[in-house]
Amino acid sequence: MVQAIAILLGLYLLAESIAAAALMPGGDRACRVVKYMVTGIVGVWMIFDHAYVDTWHLIMGFALALFLLPKMVERIETHINQLWSH
Repeated sequence: MVQAIAILLGLYLLAESIAAAALMPGGDRACRVVKYMVTGIVGVWMIFDHAYVDTWHLIMGFALALFLLPKMVERIETHINQLWSH
């Protein structure tokens, strides 16, 4: 069960870090680039080395997911608003 959660969480971290980095204005701060890159690396690690993920890794992964959550909610709200405005 932990491995399945690790794979799903890893996919979420990887996808959200790529999406957040892609939406970041060009020439933005280097620390934000590093933040998204490290989050993506953690996601890749959780996907491919899921056998080594334990409860503490999941807790840390969920902590990373929480800082990405506002961007995802904002992106979903933008898409919904665009659908309703047409």
